[in-house]
Amino acid sequence: MEIELNKNRGGRFIDITGKRFGRLVVREVATPKSVKPVKWLCDCDCGNSSVVASQELREGHTISCGCWVHEFVRANHIHGKSRTRIYWVWNAMVNRCNNRKVKQYSDYGGRGIRVCQRWLQFANFYADMGDPPTKKHTLDRYPNNNGNYEPGNCRWATKNQQAANKRNNRMLTHNGRTQHLAAWSRETGIGSMTIIRRLRRGLSVAQALAN
Repeated sequence: MEIELNKNRGGRFIDITGKRFGRLVVREVATPKSVKPVKWLCDCDCGNSSVVASQELREGHTISCGCWVHEFVRANHIHGKSRTRIYWVWNAMVNRCNNRKVKQYSDYGGRGIRVCQRWLQFANFYADMGDPPTKKHTLDRYPNNNGNYEPGNCRWATKNQQAANKRNNRMLTHNGRTQHLAAWSRETGIGSMTIIRRLRRGLSVAQALAN
């Protein structure tokens, strides 16, 4: 399902009549152009119509009249795993990227992180990822922690591995080696906050890592 992202820069009106956003095709503007946000009357592939704000369409938050959600739920409850941990992991992943009502949305879907089209089906996600090796392993986006949930950018990881992959974890180079601050902390035995405070005082990386 292709979603066209047509950014409205500078707040100027952009005519998106005839454009497709997921299952929706924009028929006509539904509110005066001077009223913000501008809303559009859209025709859904299922035959229904709905009125949707420009931002909802452009950012991919609304891709159908509502029919997709019902099909999504129905399609992903016929696999016999709806009570398993792997299903809970998958469901949480989809929700934090697509459901603005969940607490974690601002850190995921709110900053542009998406679940790839293939993984919107639980069976595909399970086929690609399988079960986590242990109960201590959780789903981690790696090697790009700012990337999407998709094959090639996800792994089952321990808490230590995930901590090293956090987007706010600083990379430090010392003696020709580059690794996360957390890794240097474990290697040197110096607390992460101690290293950070030393760097903030203007010490070099070598000085900050010295015992």
